[in-house]
Amino acid sequence: MDLWDAHIHTPFCPHGTSDSLEQYVETAISRGLTGIIFTEHAPLPRSFVDPTPKKDSSMRWDEVEVYLEEVHQLQVRYGDQLTIRAGFEIDYLQGYEQETMEFLQKYEPCLAHSLLSVHFLPLPNREFLCLDYDKRMFGEIVQAYGSVKKVYQVYRDQVQNVLAKPFGRLTPMRLGHLNLVQKFEQAYPLKETKKDTELVEWQSLLDQVQIAGFSLDYNTSGIDKPLYGQTYPSSILVAEAQKRGISLILGSDSHEAKTVGRYFEGKAGKNCSQNE
Repeated sequence: MDLWDAHIHTPFCPHGTSDSLEQYVETAISRGLTGIIFTEHAPLPRSFVDPTPKKDSSMRWDEVEVYLEEVHQLQVRYGDQLTIRAGFEIDYLQGYEQETMEFLQKYEPCLAHSLLSVHFLPLPNREFLCLDYDKRMFGEIVQAYGSVKKVYQVYRDQVQNVLAKPFGRLTPMRLGHLNLVQKFEQAYPLKETKKDTELVEWQSLLDQVQIAGFSLDYNTSGIDKPLYGQTYPSSILVAEAQKRGISLILGSDSHEAKTVGRYFEGKAGKNCSQNE
């Protein structure tokens, strides 16, 4: 069975480690993977102000070509042992669509191996905060909106914007970590809504994923998040996605070499598609 890790970061990620690209590749080979896709965080729009304290959410603009060239060199060096692809994890930012479109146009050949994610939520005052940076920043978002329930609604609204294919044919058709908004759910439990009612909301969103023809990042990094402890999507949502025939593409979301292929055991059979 072909087994790919289709969501991997690199030393070009300023909030990751300095592990070399070669270390990621060697780990993948040692674990018997067929292929990997590097999906480094694409540079944020130049006019967007990164709300994280160290301004380290994405790679720098002047590193993009270097990143692509280094991956190309790996393809040449390791091509007989591992299939290697280069893509990006691209942020959807409401109001910054035109700048994002310019990036997509420039790097169109990489889009088949890229994913589109929501990491930043607009606040009522139109500023943005990063929803998965840490528990404190997520709490600021909850305070701004008045409830966890409202934050979840705002997040799903942003995902719906993604599903509307805001970049036309250039829209990456893999949606990153569907329910990332739940990363701190044990610290900020959803008290206002019953679990079955909340499930209906996610089921409705999955209906839209199916209609729009997106695949889902089946992301194992959530298992290591102490206030969440599951995959993104959760096992319940994975089952709902399978009912709808939605492709699930395994990815470790690794930011260090040692976690490539983490927790893939027992999940490969649920993987409907490999992004080759």
